[in-house]
Amino acid sequence: MNGEMSQKEKLLLMMTEIYNQLEELETVLEETFADLHETYFDDEVTKLTTIDHKMTNLEKKFEEIQFGESTEWEMNHSKKSPTLKFELGY
Repeated sequence: MNGEMSQKEKLLLMMTEIYNQLEELETVLEETFADLHETYFDDEVTKLTTIDHKMTNLEKKFEEIQFGESTEWEMNHSKKSPTLKFELGY
């Protein structure tokens, strides 16, 4: 019976050691994933900021083009003769 108890005690000690190692692993994994999450979040914020700047620049260019074309269109159509309007009217 003494032999069996020592076997059980050895097994219990091994299981306790495995449990302690798993707790240490859990702590390390939590720290690692927290760091990865922070890095990932920062990278995504940087990407979104870059995209925001690009979109803002494109919107400005679009407004400049749209404004420029409308002014040119108004100038071209204000010079048309009234007879042209009459010809298109019927």
